[in-house]
Amino acid sequence: MVASDTVLTHYDPDKELGLATDAIAYGLGCVLSHVMPDGSERPIAFASRTLNNTEKVYPQLQKKALSLVWAPYHPRTNGLAERFVRTMKEALKSDKGNASLRYKLDTFLMKYRNCPHTTTGNSPAVMLMGHPFRCRLDLLKPDITRTVEKSSVAAPSSKQMRHFDIGTPVRARNYGREPREDCPRAGDVRSVEKQLAMTLHYLKDQGSLRMTANSFSVAICTRSVVVRKELGPRYIALPTTEEEMGQLLKKMEDKFGFPQAFACIDGTHIPIKQPSDNAYDFFSYKMKYTINVQGACDSSAKFIDVDARWPGSLHDARIFSQSHINRMFEKNNSL
Repeated sequence: MVASDTVLTHYDPDKELGLATDAIAYGLGCVLSHVMPDGSERPIAFASRTLNNTEKVYPQLQKKALSLVWAPYHPRTNGLAERFVRTMKEALKSDKGNASLRYKLDTFLMKYRNCPHTTTGNSPAVMLMGHPFRCRLDLLKPDITRTVEKSSVAAPSSKQMRHFDIGTPVRARNYGREPREDCPRAGDVRSVEKQLAMTLHYLKDQGSLRMTANSFSVAICTRSVVVRKELGPRYIALPTTEEEMGQLLKKMEDKFGFPQAFACIDGTHIPIKQPSDNAYDFFSYKMKYTINVQGACDSSAKFIDVDARWPGSLHDARIFSQSHINRMFEKNNSL
């Protein structure tokens, strides 16, 4: 009844306005109305809202004053609406053509709703309907997708097509990190000088097999064989016979006076960047991300064993139990 057309009336700038407000214990209300020529009042709009917890404790007089301040709602206080109105006015003013206002407004709205938003990257039409607005001119545009597909398929290749038969020898490159079983031995294809140069470059390059292999134009598997199977065991190796062990024991006792000792063993934490996977495993007691490296040296401070496989959180005793030295004693009791 209150919202029917027999009660409500449209806003008329030539008629007198009236505003009635009121406040109760839990809400505010107001009515904006026109004073008709016969003296009666016809409402234009109604508004109401609930008081928040702070406003509910206001005295009744302050609630009445709050209703007076809140009631005259001004749409210009809405920033987004105000910005849109300003954008529309500027666009209409910049159009200096002789077209009607309706035509200018339709053209502006067409461009506005097809313009991508800076935040979402999509236009309002795409966000609402899933596709941009289309008009009859779109039927005259060529289908670029089909044109590109046809040209890419039909375009002749600048290179001659090569054909391979079964048994044709080819040369391939392995980009994997781990060495393959069919990878040639480094000693068969590389000189000692080049092996030494590759090893020095590998140690300088923080142990990157890929960059070292690219620098010397060799496969990663070849580079891995040189470092891990050729030069590594040749210079960093544990004693394998009783004679070698006896020599290490005698040198250690003659130089430092330690009997029945062939090497000095200790661990160190090498700082690294935070890993992307299982980072908590590498967080050590030094309050940083590290790799716990165990090394063993003989009497001449020469490394005979290095184990750099374990994260920083692992205890030294656990690393020793899994080290090559411990396994050597477990397998060969005679040493």
